[in-house]
Amino acid sequence: MYLRVTRYRFDSARYDEIVSLAQEVGDAMEGLPGNLSVHIGIDRTLGSGHTVSIWDTLEHANFSRETAPRLGWIVRNLRSIGMQLDPPEISEIVN
Repeated sequence: MYLRVTRYRFDSARYDEIVSLAQEVGDAMEGLPGNLSVHIGIDRTLGSGHTVSIWDTLEHANFSRETAPRLGWIVRNLRSIGMQLDPPEISEIVN
């Protein structure tokens, strides 16, 4: 199994918009092949967050957020309101 972590930053004044779109991100990721779980944490004060997901294979964990079904347009919307997304970090789960 593989762990995928994506960090991001945003203007905390847009928190409500971010939360709404983050819920859509979670729903879209849950529908991707090989997804076992998705957890999204957002810090309103710092204007930052993490999306942590678990995948069955490295291939599934390496999906492109820009082209994945339902996810690409959400990512474009997040970027259009100023969210800065770091590249995902993927690690093998060892325990």
